[in-house]
Amino acid sequence: MRKSIFLAVALSVLANPAMAEEVNNWDRFKLWNECNPLNLVVSELHENVENMGLTEEKIQITVADRLRGAGIYDFRKDHEKTGENRLSPGILLVDVIVIKYAFSINLSLMLPMARVSDVDQFRSEIDGFFYKYPYIGFATLWSTRTTGTHVGDAGYIMQNVENDTNKFVSEYLRVNAEACG
Repeated sequence: MRKSIFLAVALSVLANPAMAEEVNNWDRFKLWNECNPLNLVVSELHENVENMGLTEEKIQITVADRLRGAGIYDFRKDHEKTGENRLSPGILLVDVIVIKYAFSINLSLMLPMARVSDVDQFRSEIDGFFYKYPYIGFATLWSTRTTGTHVGDAGYIMQNVENDTNKFVSEYLRVNAEACG
């Protein structure tokens, strides 16, 4: 009887990965953001990828769609249209580098390290920068990198961008599960 109860509990934990993977303090330090939406920044591609069909726009759309599907995307232009002068307190930076037949993809979550509490105090020193973004600095707290080779196939590189984005979204939602509710 005891063995069957133990087996049932073990199988239920294994069947539910969220229970099996506990969120520790290090995970929370790297990824906790109170489930706030993120800004997306895609680094500029080098000119040598134009004839491959790989574009910043394709990368932007692919990653933004995945973040939007998870409910963690904050598109700057939407705020500009509504007149809000606020950006969310996190940035997902996507950097894709292609040199000949090699590529590198780096996704980095950058979170603010300090928030300015009294904007007027900093107005003269920083020339109003904090009105748009009231943070002193950012740090990369989580990142993943994929490197590989390709044969001029932009689709293969995009597949790797999607895989890295899925890895980020899974980790982000796992750590922010309480807040994302």
